[in-house]
Amino acid sequence: MKLEEQEFEKLKELNTTLIHLKMAIADVDIRKHALLKECDSLRTLMLEQEQELINIYGPDAIINMQTGEVTQKEI
Repeated sequence: MKLEEQEFEKLKELNTTLIHLKMAIADVDIRKHALLKECDSLRTLMLEQEQELINIYGPDAIINMQTGEVTQKEI
């Protein structure tokens, strides 16, 4: 017994589409991991920058991210 030609072609088409989708998902996952690694690196850089700014402006400094204005926390 053998599949009809039309059935076999449809099955192959669906299988090919599924393989392509799985490959696309793998590509997205690889990109996701690269972005997560980039975020970790950026967090490290931000912590270093934060420490530098604390050394310059003090631990109670508040920086306005829109204007760059530095004020001190009111105690």
